[in-house]
Order: sequence, then structure tokens, then C-alpha cells
Amino acid sequence: AMEQEIRHCVEALRESKDGLVRKKPAAGPDQPEAPGQVMHVKVRTGVAYIHVSWRRTENAKSYRIYICKNGKWALAGETSKTSFKIKNLVSGTKYTVKTSAVNSAGQGPYSAQVLTATSPKKVRLKYARRTGAGSVKLKWGSVKSSGYEIWMKYGKRSYKRAAVCRKPTAVKKWKRGRTYSVKIRAYVKNKNVTVYGAFSNVKKCRAR
Repeated sequence: AMEQEIRHCVEALRESKDGLVRKKPAAGPDQPEAPGQVMHVKVRTGVAYIHVSWRRTENAKSYRIYICKNGKWALAGETSKTSFKIKNLVSGTKYTVKTSAVNSAGQGPYSAQVLTATSPKKVRLKYARRTGAGSVKLKWGSVKSSGYEIWMKYGKRSYKRAAVCRKPTAVKKWKRGRTYSVKIRAYVKNKNVTVYGAFSNVKKCRAR
């Protein structure tokens, strides 16, 4: 017991800003312990929302969900359930979320931060036009995103990614005489996490 008390004092001095040691309040017979860290936080995103879920934490009465945009954290809400939907967000935008458990003894440690993003809006493909030998120019309406993926196929074959770009462009090396189907989707990249929007309408074009 003495060794634990000394260890607590040393840790408290390290964390203290004013040099004073404050005893950690002990849980009484009717006082629950503070909840532990929330684990297994997962996200599912849409154009204007992020759905956050996690595993139930022992001693938790409720959970607080936090969201970060451009380095600024804010409380998104609080719930007694193990999931929460953050609404009215900006499409195609990077976010980070975390959560913590709460009870009458206080708030537990934050969960691991989860990088994510709202989905970009669906792109509208305006046209696909031949511009030269084996080249097709594509034009679409821009949406808030990190970039775009161009997917194509001919005949009954499966779609394949033909290019990745930041703005409307011409795609080359298409085989002459073939009629291609083309579609596009926008994406947002938040470090090692990529969130995709829905595919656009399909346009067909015959390469020269």
C-alpha cells in the first residue's frame, strides 16, 4: 500500500502544473470506478454524415463523441447507446473522430482517434468526346474532393480504373474502333484512409 501511495505521488508530480500533489479520489462502496477506454471505434460515412459505433465499455453510463475538422475539436453529442450519427456535415471533407465513456465518477480516457471523411457528392459526367487517335476527352461537374477516378470498359467486360486525376482531362491509349463505357467517381483521401463517392452516370464513346 505504501509503495502504491509513493508511486501515485510521483505520477501526480509529473502531471501537476503547479507542483501540488492531489490525491486521486477513491471509489466508495456506492461510487463506481471511472469507465475505461472505449475500444473498437468504427465509422461509416455518407455525403453529410458520419455514423460512429464502438464496443460497450464497463461502468459506462453514457458516451461523448468528439469530431475534429482542420485541427479543431468539438463535442458532437452524447448518447447512452453504442453508436451515434453526426449529421449536417460538409460533403467531401476530412474529419477525425474519437469518443469517451462517462459515469458519475467522471469521464474515462479518449478512444483512439479515427481518421475519416464525408463522402463526396455524386459526379455528373457531361460528355465523353473523341479528340484524336486513341484519345477521349471527358468533361464533368466538379465536386468537393481530393480527386477523381475514371473507370472504363468495352463490350461486356468488367470496368477497370483507367486514370486518376484532379480535374477533367483527356484519357489516351484507348484502342481504336472500340466503343467504351465511361463513369467517374470522386474521392477524399485523409492520410491512409480513402472515402469514395457514388459513381456518375455512364457515357459511351467510340475511340477513333
